[in-house]
Amino acid sequence: FFVVRRDGDILGIITLALVKGVPRGEWPTTPISQVMVPVEKMRTVAPGEDAISVLELMDEADVNQIPVVENRALLGLVARDNVLRFLRARAELGT
Repeated sequence: FFVVRRDGDILGIITLALVKGVPRGEWPTTPISQVMVPVEKMRTVAPGEDAISVLELMDEADVNQIPVVENRALLGLVARDNVLRFLRARAELGT
């Protein structure tokens, strides 16, 4: 997905599937705001969220990536494979 931002604030996300849902002839006249998923409807996490909770949320939402947002500012992106790699490393270290 691609993040839609204005002045540092996250407005929403747009995916290729959403773009493909718009007839090609309407692409030049269709604003992104009509196609994107607005931030209010997005699944996001806060910077202090623990890895297990993030992984559970990704599973519930059936997504592989989730934005980290604070005060409508995009701070980063968490990917499922990164969380799993982190948890695997912790288990191997016994922490």
